[in-house]
Amino acid sequence: MLKKKIFVGLIALGIGSFAFASGDKFVPAPEPFVHGIYVGFQGGYSLADWNSVVSDTSVWGVKNHSDFGLRGSLGWDIIKYLAIEAGYTQFFNKPELTNLTTNPIVTYQPSTWGTYAVDLAAKVKGPITDDFGLYGKAGGDYISIDKSLDGKSHDGFNALFGAGLYYNFTPNFSVDFSWTRYDAVPKFYNVDYIPTYDLFAAGIYYKFTF
Repeated sequence: MLKKKIFVGLIALGIGSFAFASGDKFVPAPEPFVHGIYVGFQGGYSLADWNSVVSDTSVWGVKNHSDFGLRGSLGWDIIKYLAIEAGYTQFFNKPELTNLTTNPIVTYQPSTWGTYAVDLAAKVKGPITDDFGLYGKAGGDYISIDKSLDGKSHDGFNALFGAGLYYNFTPNFSVDFSWTRYDAVPKFYNVDYIPTYDLFAAGIYYKFTF
């Protein structure tokens, strides 16, 4: 009888251990944060806003234009809450700016590939869960536009800022939805030939961990 009880007890212990181990497989631990270098690609809706730099509508006729914008980026996830990111954005907008005082009237319009921006920004993250969160970014950009207000090409440096939300499918692969503002060159620099651009985009990212 004693041997039988010991045998039943061992079987019960084995079944319990197996169930516990099996249960562990369905409750994985949260993925830990890993720092590393990442690359990203974004695409979406882009808007050029000439009203940001043109105030005298009796001289200039403004026709803003929305189109596609594409951005590639290279960044470094330093800690869970902070990354540094550099990017290149190509705008396909062709806003028209017409000089109403000339005879005949002259209209300027950038070429399809005529406007681009290079930026560098800090990205501050606010995790809501282990995989999902919000972020804000701020920095500077160099923006160049072909055939601007005076029919010539112009470029300049100014502020860049934006916000977005992200989701990490794995520690290495993530997606985001964001808004980025490429600010116009301020008028007090006496170079008001570059409008404000906004990019509303979806992106995918891959992180290389070492």
